[in-house]
Amino acid sequence: MGKDAFGTERFRCQSKTGCLCLEFCSTIDGMKPEDKAAMEAQEHTLTCQRKSELVIFCVCGHAAWEHASSPDVLPSPAVDVSDDDDSDWAALLRGPGGEPSLLPLGLKLSESSLSVEAARLLLEESGRVAFLSKLKASGVEKLRDRQELANVFGRAKRLEALAEARAANEESGATPEQMLAERMKVVGVGVESKSSLDSVD
Repeated sequence: MGKDAFGTERFRCQSKTGCLCLEFCSTIDGMKPEDKAAMEAQEHTLTCQRKSELVIFCVCGHAAWEHASSPDVLPSPAVDVSDDDDSDWAALLRGPGGEPSLLPLGLKLSESSLSVEAARLLLEESGRVAFLSKLKASGVEKLRDRQELANVFGRAKRLEALAEARAANEESGATPEQMLAERMKVVGVGVESKSSLDSVD
C-alpha cells in the first residue's frame, strides 16, 4: 500500500492494460537519492505538467486514480512445490512482488546455469527481449511464463525502491505531512495546488 500526493491509500493498479503493479509509488518517491537531487536542480526548468506528473503518476506509468483505494484479498495459488527449495529463484518467486505459481519454473531455472542475479543484470543492461530469449534458452517454453517472470523482476525492483524511500523517511523522523511537503518541494508543486493537479489528464 502506498499513498498518493493527497494522502489517499492506493493499492493494486486497475489499468485496463493489465498492469501488475501491486501498490502506488509516485515517480518522485521511486527515484534514487541522486536522481532526486538532479530533479531539484532542474526545478525551475520543469513545466507545471511535468511537476504534476512526478507526484500524480506511479512508477508503473499509471495515474494514482487508476490504483484501487482498497486492497484485494486473493487466494494463494496451490503449487505442488516443496518448501525445502531454498534456491535464489524460489526466494524471488516467494518474496515481495513474486508469483508463487511460477515456482515449478524456478526449479527448472535453478538447474540451469542462469542465476537470479545474472537474469536481473541481463534484463537491466540488455533489455526485455534479450531477457526473454535467455529464459527460452533456459527451458521456459511458454511466452506468457517468460513475460510474467520479467514482470516479477519489475515488481521486485519497484517494491525495493519504495522500501528504501520509506526507510529513508523513517530515519529522518518526518511526519506524513512533512514527507508530503518534501515531495512537493522537490518538484516545485505546492500542496495548495490541488486544483491544478486535478486538471492533469
